Amino acid sequence: MPAGDKGQGAAIVWQKRNDFISDEIDGEALLYCTTQHEVIHLNETATVIWKLCDGTRTSADITDVLSVHYPEARAEIAADVSEAISFLLKRGTIEPLPPLP
Repeated sequence: MPAGDKGQGAAIVWQKRNDFISDEIDGEALLYCTTQHEVIHLNETATVIWKLCDGTRTSADITDVLSVHYPEARAEIAADVSEAISFLLKRGTIEPLPPLP
């Protein structure tokens, strides 16, 4: 299970937090946290993964989407997704979608 999904039972669906404003330049994102007044830089890979955290996808779903374009690199993509999800979660830019009642 990807790092961001460990120990959570069912797969976690990721969503962006609402207190971030983003600006994209040359495929890389700058995220500004309106509550903490900090800026976070994302490289191209992390930017794509952050965009896919739309409240409908798990880490595995994100890996599947990206692997369509590069099936031979699936293992590397899964590792990149896991690393990016861990980073985004640690920086507070994403959160798990609350489970349905």
